[in-house]
Amino acid sequence: MKLWCIINVASLRSAEIHDYAPVGQKVLDEGFPRCFYVDKDVAEKELIRLQQRYGAGEFLLFESVAKAVPSLVVQAIHIDEMPF
Repeated sequence: MKLWCIINVASLRSAEIHDYAPVGQKVLDEGFPRCFYVDKDVAEKELIRLQQRYGAGEFLLFESVAKAVPSLVVQAIHIDEMPF
């Protein structure tokens, strides 16, 4: 099952590429996803609503593309691409 989430990345805009940690960039509290959507159309409408309401934000829509799946091998996990 695919999921979508919206994150306000405005706080990342000012960061230079070399400021990013090798493990990723932390999203500030106001940017974390508050909802996950199972319908892309609903997520896109919410994306537009958020941008209209909070014009200073920079909202991005993220789509799940992979998940970690336990393997039959003890303590092994691999990445399984989500079906489209």
